[in-house]
Amino acid sequence: MDKVEEILRLSVEERISIIEMIWDSLDTEQGGDLLTPEQKDDIERRIEKHEKGEGKTVTWSEIESRLKFK
Repeated sequence: MDKVEEILRLSVEERISIIEMIWDSLDTEQGGDLLTPEQKDDIERRIEKHEKGEGKTVTWSEIESRLKFK
């Protein structure tokens, strides 16, 4: 558990970097992509839409409110 505690003391940016490294290692171990071509296309489309300012965003408080009503 010492390593977990050490990781939790890192900055958010450092922890995200570790998550990305772990995710990438899973992709390598699987021998290919974890996402289907359709999923990749969908992600790319959403990113492009967001970058153009066309995507709808919501705040975390809006998400919490929606979840409380379910």
